[in-house]
Amino acid sequence: MKALLLLLTLLYTNPILHQDWSDPDVCRVGDDFYMTASSFNFQPGLPVLHSRDLVNWDIIGAALPSYGIRKQTVQHGKQVWAPSIRWHNGWFYIFAADPDKGIFRVRAKDPAGPWEEPVWVVKSTGYIDPCPLWDDDGRAYLSFAAAGSRAGLKSVVFVAEMDAEGSRLVGKPRIVFDGHDTQPTIEGTKFYKRGGLYYLFCPAGGVATGWQAVLRSGSPWGPWEEHIALAWAPGTINGPHQGAWVDTPSGSDWFIHFQDKGAYGRIVHLEPMRWNSEGWPVIGDDHDGDGTGQPVSSWEAPLPLTRPQGSGIPGASQGPWGLGLEWQYPSVPSPLWHYALPGGGVRLFSVQQKFPGLWNCPNVLQQKFPAERFTVTARLMFRPNPALGGEKAGFVVTGGDYAGLRLTDTLGVARLELVRCIGASKGAREEAELLAELQWTELPADFPFASGGVPAVKYPDGREVSIWVRLEVRPKAVEGNVPDAMCQFLWSTDGKRFVKAGGRFRAVPDMWSGACFGFFCNRYAVKNDSGRLDVTELSVKLEFAPLEGFVADESAVPQLTVPNPLTFADGRPVRNVREWERKRRPELLALFEQQMYGSAPKGVKVRTEVLEQDGSALGGAATRKQIRVHYAEGEYLDLLLYVPNGMDRPAPAFLGVNFFGNHTVSEDPAVMLPDTTRWRPDFILYERGSQSSRWPLETIVNQGFAVATFCCEDVCPDCLQPLRARAAFDGCSWGAVAAWAWGLSRALDCLIEEPLVDGGRVAVFGHSRMGKAAVWAGASDERFAMVISNASGCGGAALSKRRFGETVRRINTHFPYWFTENYHYWNDNEAAMPFDQNELLALIAPRPLYIGSGSEDLWSDPRGEFLGLVEAGAVYRLYGFETFGPDEMPGVGQAAVRGVTGCHLRPGRHEITPQDWAWYLEFATLFFSSTAN
Repeated sequence: MKALLLLLTLLYTNPILHQDWSDPDVCRVGDDFYMTASSFNFQPGLPVLHSRDLVNWDIIGAALPSYGIRKQTVQHGKQVWAPSIRWHNGWFYIFAADPDKGIFRVRAKDPAGPWEEPVWVVKSTGYIDPCPLWDDDGRAYLSFAAAGSRAGLKSVVFVAEMDAEGSRLVGKPRIVFDGHDTQPTIEGTKFYKRGGLYYLFCPAGGVATGWQAVLRSGSPWGPWEEHIALAWAPGTINGPHQGAWVDTPSGSDWFIHFQDKGAYGRIVHLEPMRWNSEGWPVIGDDHDGDGTGQPVSSWEAPLPLTRPQGSGIPGASQGPWGLGLEWQYPSVPSPLWHYALPGGGVRLFSVQQKFPGLWNCPNVLQQKFPAERFTVTARLMFRPNPALGGEKAGFVVTGGDYAGLRLTDTLGVARLELVRCIGASKGAREEAELLAELQWTELPADFPFASGGVPAVKYPDGREVSIWVRLEVRPKAVEGNVPDAMCQFLWSTDGKRFVKAGGRFRAVPDMWSGACFGFFCNRYAVKNDSGRLDVTELSVKLEFAPLEGFVADESAVPQLTVPNPLTFADGRPVRNVREWERKRRPELLALFEQQMYGSAPKGVKVRTEVLEQDGSALGGAATRKQIRVHYAEGEYLDLLLYVPNGMDRPAPAFLGVNFFGNHTVSEDPAVMLPDTTRWRPDFILYERGSQSSRWPLETIVNQGFAVATFCCEDVCPDCLQPLRARAAFDGCSWGAVAAWAWGLSRALDCLIEEPLVDGGRVAVFGHSRMGKAAVWAGASDERFAMVISNASGCGGAALSKRRFGETVRRINTHFPYWFTENYHYWNDNEAAMPFDQNELLALIAPRPLYIGSGSEDLWSDPRGEFLGLVEAGAVYRLYGFETFGPDEMPGVGQAAVRGVTGCHLRPGRHEITPQDWAWYLEFATLFFSSTAN
């Protein structure tokens, strides 16, 4: 236990704050760290957080208790953008922008407040993301960017000189860097000086898809050198965006930034940072040594943790209205809107609602989503004013869409409704579903109503209704890095037995901010008094569990009865290779076709045409050929082929399917762009070379191997519509995985006829869903001489009966087109399956088979993949080969080979990396070299 506690003290896990703290900036004063973030239209504005370890944070103040004037509608996404916080000459300064007004600063002696009123440094529309720099010579500068929506220009960086107090500019702003060509959408400036050089840390490339750029110059005015210090990679978080460099008292460097996580908001990550020998910062883990880091999932903590990470929601001091700073309004609040109950809780007085629906309702008191998985429970006591009628109060999840539970004062009863507004931000109308009609508790005129410790008063003709409400938020896995936030509302009359209110609601973000949960109390009539809603017994419980549709607890794996591939369907044993090849193998193939993959068209002849050929590709190391393979009338796949030059015999080859187009696997400008008009309408054309880290072409070619690939869209789009091959051969009952595998066989038809390639030495490989296709291609087409699976998981190499990681139900629910309709029968019924993936792997025997996994890849179940290989060993042993035992799984960072099968466990997540390729090339060389038997 002591060792475990020590480990927890030494390590932290990202995100450090799973809350919406957009555009964070940090400074250090002594041993204390202070953070601020964008508040946009939310009040109080400019939150101030404090930490002693850079991992655990508490809200200690707000630099803008109120900003602007109260308006009738919510100013979604406007007002306070992207601040910077600095300590200078005994003052804490925060510079922030209002894109519709200009740049202002506030300052305070104490970061908890009070803060001085805003001073407008620049009054101009369109300036954003300011950051001050006080230079060694006493001069001061301000960097900032431009919002294209207001300024009509973006992707540029400004610098201006300002006075020493940071109260006004003393020179004209000047564009010092134009990022249109190399750093598009550059913004979020953070201005530093180190070693006599000026540095601008700026995100570029877009919020959800971009990277961290760093500019360097000997002058604050430029010219600037450029460097990318941090970028996302497959298996890491999306778009590591705007953030801040900070150091510790001991001198270690760190970088805090946000990740756009959809409805969960812009959550905060902490990355290690170092300076390389060339004077550039490297942020994150630079595993390949190219000077650009990748985000880390965990790392050694910068300082001893002041409390266990994840022990709760950030602590919050009391705010300017008597409530904790975890509460916020979406607009400038009125002191008439709420009362903090002395006994705990809050009373909301009904406010006149001037617009229908809640999206533009300024008096929704709310909190940020605090975690990926959490539960909120509260007691609501609704006491309307009998003289009004029609007052409404309730509990809601806000965002671009909203949904919630609403109580309405009607004649004789309190109506409890589930309200939804899908498309609220676009003006959609609210819909309501009646859940119950609740009877009022009548309160006599002399009833001493004293809720929450309020002194007893008489309230003529009083009546109230009391219910408990609950919100369960759970992540729902989708393809990519950002899960959906699924919300289930429940209600109860006794606080013990809760009833679900309708189906689940998918929360969506608001303008630049995440979803929130909150409470409201409204009326349409205006009288001399209002009703009220008391919110008490509020509980926000964080829950830590894997994504729905996943099982990540090894102890939850059921007892396995794995089918033996050497047992016929009638129970007879397979006695020899002849019986396996002539009877049992065809029996298993038919079973997989019927129950899982579906049947593909047989006997199809392809026609090929060479579109382009260049014998000096990759700097002269390879011959590039671009070949169109026609497989049906009007349908074709474009095969990109690189073959090493200088070979004395046709080259062995790797063949795989790419996700986003041939042009993405290489920065080679001669690779043709696809005709995306043939592909699905929502296909996004990725940048040239954007997937090159998954396809190390030079490394493969330099080791004597050809490499060939085509895009999955050429054969079957990764979507529900049966297009391309599935439409051309509509008589076949096949899923997308089988279609991709069939496309691999058609590409093999081409390679067999290609004089530069040895068609008898082609290894089919694939990652993730294309790994599933590679395994099925290798099992169903014995012409493939080797099969390599990288993180193929459920439906690929992993045992389905383990029900670990991605499950059969999850795949069939989210990707119902991957497999046949018959496969859906096995949702949550894996134990009854008459087959499993070890038998699929056995169909590859006696050909070489390699399984690659990532140690942190819960998605693909690395142990399940290894056990699939182990349980396929019976057939390999039938051929006389040595195989793995169940206790011989390689350790993290290790690879192993037994007979003609191999596997490795790379450190990391669901991705394919240069280290994976190093092991694949070593394995292929072992069996494809000129001296291999």
